[in-house]
Amino acid sequence: MEINPQKIEGNWKEGWAMDLHTTSSIPKEKDEAGNVVKWDTIRPPIAEALYRLKYCSDISNVVSIAKPIADFLHEKQEQWNVNMIVPVPPSDTERAYQPVGELENAIAVLSKVPVDNTVLKKNESTPPLKTIDDPEARREILQDAFSVETDTLKGKNVMIFDDIYRSGETLNAVGEVITNQGNADNVYALTVTKTRAKR
Repeated sequence: MEINPQKIEGNWKEGWAMDLHTTSSIPKEKDEAGNVVKWDTIRPPIAEALYRLKYCSDISNVVSIAKPIADFLHEKQEQWNVNMIVPVPPSDTERAYQPVGELENAIAVLSKVPVDNTVLKKNESTPPLKTIDDPEARREILQDAFSVETDTLKGKNVMIFDDIYRSGETLNAVGEVITNQGNADNVYALTVTKTRAKR
């Protein structure tokens, strides 16, 4: 699957999204009040596969998404020397299956870099941040949302992984905790997609 990596900046040494989340999104239909209720959205191939995985329960897309990510990580390994993948815990714990969980396992198998989904704890439930526009409100919600035991990651080069980079607030909170509490040597970040606007 063709990708177009996008740099992402934050509380990590280097970070990348495999592609944009959408190429274009044009209003298609409005309700009586003039609010857009349908969009004509075009997505890059990996973003379309992620959309189908998350919202259409199309698990057949897991390997096709994970493969270019694992290949990208393989290219970076000489420089990064990642010895652990740490996924961002889900905000929606009610899903029958977790897309990030499915992807992280596939990436671990393909890249031969182990995943640890127990080291990073989510201390409290948080609302989906895509519903909150104010960056300060997002930071406040995430202030004590994550934790790791002190020195758990000492001596480790950690790659944090999530499906979508929007504002970057969640990944920033995770990167800070892994660096300051976990004392990881180096932190890197990979996501499947990156939104065109930081919201």
